[in-house]
Amino acid sequence: MKPGYKTTEFWLTVGHQVIALLLTLAVITNATAAAWDAVLGNAVVVVFMLLTGQSIVKNYADNRSGLKDAKTPDANQAPNLRAV
Repeated sequence: MKPGYKTTEFWLTVGHQVIALLLTLAVITNATAAAWDAVLGNAVVVVFMLLTGQSIVKNYADNRSGLKDAKTPDANQAPNLRAV
C-alpha cells in the first residue's frame, strides 16, 4: 500500500483545505474559490496521470533492456561455431 502522501486523495484534500483557509481569511471570494477548486481537481488528476504514465514507460523500458541484455552473448565467451 502506498504512503498517504503519494495518493490522489491526499493531495485533493490538501488543496481543498488550502482553498478553504484562503476563503476563510477572505483572501479569495466564493467565485474564485469555486474556480480554483475545479482547477485544483483537474490539475491533481493530470499530474498523477503523467506520473503513472512515466512509471509505466520506465518499467517497460527497463524490462525490454533486461530482455535484450539476457539475449546478448558475453564478450568473454567463445562463439558457438558449429560445422554445417
